[in-house]
Amino acid sequence: MKNSGFSIVLIACFIAMASCHNNQPGQAATGPLKDTAVSKVLCPLTTAQNDIAYFDSLCQQTLGSDPIKAYTIRAVDLVTALGIDTTYTSEYQYIRVYLGYRRSNGMNKDTGFKLYIVPVEGANLANHVGGYDIILDSVGKSAGKNPGSGNSTFVLDLNAPCPNTCATNSPLNPS
Repeated sequence: MKNSGFSIVLIACFIAMASCHNNQPGQAATGPLKDTAVSKVLCPLTTAQNDIAYFDSLCQQTLGSDPIKAYTIRAVDLVTALGIDTTYTSEYQYIRVYLGYRRSNGMNKDTGFKLYIVPVEGANLANHVGGYDIILDSVGKSAGKNPGSGNSTFVLDLNAPCPNTCATNSPLNPS
């Protein structure tokens, strides 16, 4: 039962992603969700670490300062933004999203900006406590706080960056 809230968040993320990728602008997501397997959005931890480090180096070169590496987000804020009832019970009260950039190596079609998502345990933003990232195993379950970074640890790679998926009417998009 504890995982049901986090599962709802993941399913809602998949619905949002499906609507970004499969629908025409202004068209609501309809019908059953076809690609809900967590395995489709798992990224090896080592790949995410490389992409995050590369983004960090680009920002330091360009901006001359330490960039923002991640955002810690309250689960209730996320589900509110997705229109989900906020009275659910969730194992995790926070998630963290990391910014990354995957450079082209000539054969890699998955280049560009990345957004990696992990559940967070023990955070308390009111007291400036970051908590611990929960790294996932190959089926999307917790591999623990310090699982190492071998081939069996993962983060969620939920990407649909703008300009490919920009809102058609947002006052937040620069002209």
